[in-house]
Amino acid sequence: MKNEFPFTKRAIESIAPTDKRVRYKDSGSNLSIPGLMLRVYSSGKKAFYYRKFYKGKYNEVYLGDFPILTVENARNLAREAALQIAQGIDPNEKPEEEEILTFDQLFEAYCVDFEADIAAKKRRASSLDASKRNYRIHIQPSLGKSDAMSFTSAKARKFMAGLKSKNSYAIHNHCLSLLKSMFTRADIQNPFSNLKKIDDSGMARDRYLNREEVNKLFEAIQFEDQIYQDVIFVLLFTGQRKMCVLSMEWREINWDNRSWTIPTSKMKAKKPHTLPLVDEVMAILERRFHERNTESPFVFPSERSRSGHISEKTSKGGFWRRVITRAGLYDENADKNLRVHDLRRTLASWTVQQGGSIQVASDMLGHGDISVTDRAYAHLNVDHVRGSVEQAVNAMFGEQTLLTPLEQAMHRASVLSNEDKQRLLEFIQTELDQGYAIE
Repeated sequence: MKNEFPFTKRAIESIAPTDKRVRYKDSGSNLSIPGLMLRVYSSGKKAFYYRKFYKGKYNEVYLGDFPILTVENARNLAREAALQIAQGIDPNEKPEEEEILTFDQLFEAYCVDFEADIAAKKRRASSLDASKRNYRIHIQPSLGKSDAMSFTSAKARKFMAGLKSKNSYAIHNHCLSLLKSMFTRADIQNPFSNLKKIDDSGMARDRYLNREEVNKLFEAIQFEDQIYQDVIFVLLFTGQRKMCVLSMEWREINWDNRSWTIPTSKMKAKKPHTLPLVDEVMAILERRFHERNTESPFVFPSERSRSGHISEKTSKGGFWRRVITRAGLYDENADKNLRVHDLRRTLASWTVQQGGSIQVASDMLGHGDISVTDRAYAHLNVDHVRGSVEQAVNAMFGEQTLLTPLEQAMHRASVLSNEDKQRLLEFIQTELDQGYAIE
């Protein structure tokens, strides 16, 4: 067979291999492509190539093996190779892979930037810890290796919808804020920018301790080591967040005016917060200061903790779980279970119930916006206002009240909670028993 002939399937199939490699050219037909070559090996392998003089030498572009690659497809690939060479592109040079920016890389850059903010006292280390936890658990398994640069708004909506269907609204909102911040800090197009947080104001937790539960907690605390007793009492009597109390430092205490200034780096509101300390807290601090046997800067030090102060994971072996279990306040149902943060809510609730205003509670809690406090404790403020209004109405009536003492008592009892009604019933029963005893 001649080395030049119009390539057809039958013609190529008829070529028998020899003991050396032979090259054939597609030629002699109006379908033939100049430069399309067939190489037949001694092994019987037959391969298509495109051969073209390029940049001072012949350049061969491998197209594929016959018969997997048909003659027609080989000619199409040869045309494409010819076009590339005409455009100054070498078909043999592999195009450089576009660098992609994965979500993992984006989060790593976010952490580096955040750590700089922590060093500058602009952000809290605990906030970064929370972000790492949310990313590791809720974001990384699905998006970690995905290309952030090509991530679309549609994909963002789909991911957040899936996250909401499997988790609480709070987790959804935390993860959305984190993802938005990751893209914003990287200064790239943000596919999450138009998504909004879920309004969970109507689902805010309002769990706090009543009188009976407070007594149970006090009894249960007595069986713990002194450091754990102290930290729980400081949590309850200051109303501050767990990490602020656990990481309390001696330098933050002003002994002269009996106050505690929590620095910006530890505050959620991103500004320092100074609060007065009651006698019970001052007594704990004074005792701990005089009994300390370490140079640690922390009020509640720990040699086993990397942070240098005690920590509480609320796990089965933690002191908090032991205390609430002993007090009968632990419940597998997370909504009923007593959390450390409920101590903060307890002090604020009792403050309002004892006549304090929402503004006082807001100042004590260190909320940056009083509307946050107002939403959380609105139900308590209503009761406080009702009591004040009733006092005003009674004052206006003076001795001319339209209601008998019994009717007034019945009216006041009607607005009490079921728990308070039970306590009132026990009080009345005690009064009656005492009356019978006198008679």
